[in-house]
Amino acid sequence: MRASVLVHGAVAVLIGAGAGTAGAGDWPQWRGLNRNGISDEGGWNPRALDGGAKIAWRASIGAGYAVPVVANGKLYATGNSNGLDHVHCFDAGSGKLVWTQGHPAKGGDKYAGPRATPAVADGKVFAMSREGVVLCLDAVTGRVFWRKSLVDEEGIANLRWDLSGSPLVQGDLLVLNAGSSGMALNKDTGAVVWSGGSGTGGYASPVACTLAGKPAFLIFGAEALMGVTADTGKVLWSHAWKTSYDVNAPDPIASGDRVYISSGYGSGCALLDVSQTPPTVVWQNKLIASHFACSILRDGYVYGCDGNAGKGLLRCLEFETGKNVWTEDTGFSSLIMVDGKLLILHEAGMLTIADATPKGFTRLSAAQVLDRKVCWTSPSFADGRAYCRNQPGDLVCVDLR
Repeated sequence: MRASVLVHGAVAVLIGAGAGTAGAGDWPQWRGLNRNGISDEGGWNPRALDGGAKIAWRASIGAGYAVPVVANGKLYATGNSNGLDHVHCFDAGSGKLVWTQGHPAKGGDKYAGPRATPAVADGKVFAMSREGVVLCLDAVTGRVFWRKSLVDEEGIANLRWDLSGSPLVQGDLLVLNAGSSGMALNKDTGAVVWSGGSGTGGYASPVACTLAGKPAFLIFGAEALMGVTADTGKVLWSHAWKTSYDVNAPDPIASGDRVYISSGYGSGCALLDVSQTPPTVVWQNKLIASHFACSILRDGYVYGCDGNAGKGLLRCLEFETGKNVWTEDTGFSSLIMVDGKLLILHEAGMLTIADATPKGFTRLSAAQVLDRKVCWTSPSFADGRAYCRNQPGDLVCVDLR
């Protein structure tokens, strides 16, 4: 069933069981269950794309860049059409539409539609528009629990290419890269718990970590990476990182007392030691200058796309030294890792499955899964299926079982 029906409000009722806490095989938020772009799910076939992709179902969800997420057998996807942002709920296996919730939102320029990926937690779906309207919906019915405009109600500055950081649910908090150094809302009420100021933020999503032995968040702001306390949002330290047009977009990667950052326009990447205040630079180079695709850390090695939209290379770096281990010409792509295999979506809609280790890159299978339109959104994966979308709003479920 196509999801291009334009209705302001919920249009369908629950089909099947309720939605609770996401399961181990789900992809319930930006970058998966653990927000690191990695799933350990096995039992699927990395050579399933040989001879062409098996498309289980398709839908039209409206323009945008948000990743589809999967929890408890349901897929949630967002897009904009006819002056409305929609949150759609599908049966993840069959593609049957369960409900759609719409609210007024500008489509935008040629980069139209929402950027932030929804998060599913505790029976709720949290979504944010490019204009900073945050919604909390019932995951079962689509009913709106609360709505807050960060720009209109809290005075938060929007970005040149609009608010993009995906919501992070952490305990009772809904953490956002919005404002000078992030902000946190009460996830049940939408009330502001703390705010780091109303200034312009960055495009990356908040990352949970531990700093000085206490829960904290990494906020990649417009001109710096910041470590902030989880309870109050107090800035513990700031490390200057300037990128053209303030596009600090890829998420930082936290590992113990180390934090990896990267950004595009030739800025490059760096590893920071955050055990000290301020952090110190362990190494810095230009081998992975990632425009907005997030890198993946696995077993002491970083896999990431070097380059801006239109041209890119996949590189493997040694995490502790920044040494280039290998380079593969994959074109400009986004990537996730499932059971040790990389799923790489090229911006022209080609999905590649590869065995990538420090020993090298081996392409296992590949197929065109979307039209040659802008595919800047990373895939998601659950129950042996990959879900891919493009900017105009074509969504496909690729069966890799």
